[in-house]
Amino acid sequence: MSTLFLESFEGLSQRQTSGIHRVQAHLEQEFLKNENKEGFQLPPISTLAAQLGVGESSVRTVYKYLAAKGLTAGTRGKGTFLQKAVSVPKQPLKVGSNLLDFCKSEGLGWAESIYMGAVREAMEVDREVFLKPARIVSEVKDRRKEVANTLIASVKELDALFLYPSPYNDAVRETYLRHKKLIVDINPPRPNITTNFVSPDYYEWTHRLGNTWRKTGRKRALVILLGSPFSASAAASQQLLLSGFSDGWQEGGADDSCSLDVEIADGPEVENGISCMEKYLATHTTPPDAVFCAGDYIGLGAIQVLRAAGFSVPREVSIVAGTGLDETAWKEPGFTLMLQPFCEMGSEIIRMLCWRATHGGADHAGRFLKCGIAGGKTTLPAENELLGLKPA
Repeated sequence: MSTLFLESFEGLSQRQTSGIHRVQAHLEQEFLKNENKEGFQLPPISTLAAQLGVGESSVRTVYKYLAAKGLTAGTRGKGTFLQKAVSVPKQPLKVGSNLLDFCKSEGLGWAESIYMGAVREAMEVDREVFLKPARIVSEVKDRRKEVANTLIASVKELDALFLYPSPYNDAVRETYLRHKKLIVDINPPRPNITTNFVSPDYYEWTHRLGNTWRKTGRKRALVILLGSPFSASAAASQQLLLSGFSDGWQEGGADDSCSLDVEIADGPEVENGISCMEKYLATHTTPPDAVFCAGDYIGLGAIQVLRAAGFSVPREVSIVAGTGLDETAWKEPGFTLMLQPFCEMGSEIIRMLCWRATHGGADHAGRFLKCGIAGGKTTLPAENELLGLKPA
């Protein structure tokens, strides 16, 4: 408890002490909400006592203590007011995550970019933030499950979490919410969730892409996703990618001569993109003329198959991948990529957790962050112009 408040409870009963603690915790949150300027009116004693379920004597004790320190003054018939702004020290925030270990196990570099954004922001915010990601040193059969178990076991040591999508997140989430800990998700955990997440704006970007391809005359689109968007447990990111593209495609003037097909990749690797594109070409008499891949490595596999089959990219087929890894640009220079704002996501996650901590765990509206674009050699000049990609 901050030294702003009463710390000695000698001579008070346990019930009185508990009530005072509750009043002080409530007022601390009120002061942290920037409602602590000179002239701010404190609630009447009876009102606050009823609101918090404590005795009026508990509220009166705290109010008397604040008045004795010269922080408040009462005016008969008007109420109790702050005499000067109150500065309440913010408690340190210990933050866990499944991000680093979960993604290192698959050799992806974007997770480190999100994490470094979080580290930089933690050094800038106006409270101490300690990042304590879950790490699994030994070899285990299911690392994701082991990371989840590690986080659950650490619930009493941590104040908050940020979570990357995982099949085991529900168990972690239930445990932390039961202990009244804070959570911010990377991407909405479900399509209907509107609070406490930070995500790339998948819908806006693919809407623009689908719309662009129809306006520039593409007729046969193929979207390769990572996991089915149609199941009840589908990742919201894949649903947003597909719905954005589909809406943009339709609004761009799709008619009966146009087609939009979907393939589901079994994983995020190059070989998964190869198998998806080979399957599509084997089962369709007409090849696609526009391909969007949810992941960069999937795109690298798809473009290999298209070229091996004799198709010219981008003259006959435009192809775009949707992660934006530096490694992709090295392996396929000029590949047109959706650039996800990884570092900005990490920063926003920490800001959101700190805001929630300051506001007593209140929900924060989810944040969709704008994605960029790079490359331009696997899409036509007219398409790049509409997408906002300037010539190199």
